Amino acid sequence: MDAFGLAVIGLAALALGGGVGVLTARRQRRAGQGGGGAIGRAMLNGGLAIVAVGIVLGKLHPLRHLGAAPVEPTVSLMPLVSVFDEPALALLQIAVFVPLGALLALRFPTLGLLRLTLAGALLATLIEAVQLLHPLRRTLLDDVIVSALGALLGSAPVVAARRRPRGAASQP
Repeated sequence: MDAFGLAVIGLAALALGGGVGVLTARRQRRAGQGGGGAIGRAMLNGGLAIVAVGIVLGKLHPLRHLGAAPVEPTVSLMPLVSVFDEPALALLQIAVFVPLGALLALRFPTLGLLRLTLAGALLATLIEAVQLLHPLRRTLLDDVIVSALGALLGSAPVVAARRRPRGAASQP
């Protein structure tokens, strides 16, 4: 990915995230739900939008090829093959979904670990499905698995902290 592509992805993610945050704050203010909690929720919504857009645009870059010349798509439904062939890419995929899992857990505190992990897997599945239309991308079951693992690793500490009673951190 070239520097220009990274800049476009970053700017698009920041613009959308900022817009989502501002719109969320305005909507909550109009509904009489203002205050510090509304600002926090708006920041989480904006952060989620930034992370999600960054992931989607990063996975589909370069966008100009989306839907281009019909090429037989590369699809691998064999689990854990590319993980061992390309471990650095698997670790990067995990790392990209960790912030998504953490932000989802913070934004939706009533969701349990399973649902948060499934949300990450759902986003990864949607991305992999769209990659079928991209001649430069591969659709891999491994990407869904490692993305779900990233969402799990990101959301697990938040869920664990929610379950711990207040004051438990200060006790030896």
